[in-house]
Amino acid sequence: MSIIPIYSWNPYRECVTVVIPTILMCPKEIFNYTLTEFTNCEVVKEIIIIDNTPDKRFDKEYTLTPKIKVVKPETNLGACVNDGMDLITTEYYLITNDDVACRGRIALCCFGIMEQDKEIGLIQVEQKVGQPLADYIKTPLKDTSYMFPPNPRACMTGWFHFGRTEEWEPIPTTLKYFYGDDLILDRMRLNKRKVARLANDHVSHHMSSSVQHRNHTPDTHLAIQTEGVIYRQLVKDLEKRINEKNSVK
Repeated sequence: MSIIPIYSWNPYRECVTVVIPTILMCPKEIFNYTLTEFTNCEVVKEIIIIDNTPDKRFDKEYTLTPKIKVVKPETNLGACVNDGMDLITTEYYLITNDDVACRGRIALCCFGIMEQDKEIGLIQVEQKVGQPLADYIKTPLKDTSYMFPPNPRACMTGWFHFGRTEEWEPIPTTLKYFYGDDLILDRMRLNKRKVARLANDHVSHHMSSSVQHRNHTPDTHLAIQTEGVIYRQLVKDLEKRINEKNSVK
């Protein structure tokens, strides 16, 4: 698996929108750090917060900046990310979680990769689970590069997707909680788009208390099974449409 350096990507321009769904059950210092990093990042034009708290309290607990826009959907289903994506006007998007510590430099590097290789449709990144924020901040920064994993699914994440806005397709509302991330990756695979992985840098992932609780409930296991059937049918339907389209050419 070869490592590809990122060449110069000047001039910078504000061409990335960050979308972050939240129910504010994440470590506050982690979320604050990431918001500050993206606010100060040269290529980030806007940060769209999808406020899924029952009482819509994000703007009461966090300081808003000119870059931050808050969306308050009526439901907090998995497909609510569509509400944020509908508002994007930039060339690129980054969907991430509120429990992920991510330095702004990573968005900058993903922008450089996309500018360098137009065949790349999606970029993901390595995680270190539970790494203390102080250690993450002190991590020595290396020259950043990228790679193409032999099996993109091996590096699939549900908490970091950097892509091209023109290639985004909404997550079906039938996938209420699960498999939306899998579908994003499958769409890239079936449309013959490259999936890259950022090398020599990472994010620190801290599971929110809501995720830790949800992963151990009977309702969760039932939803995984039910939505798994829906997801697999969606992939089959997509593959059929693409094959029919290609057969006409």
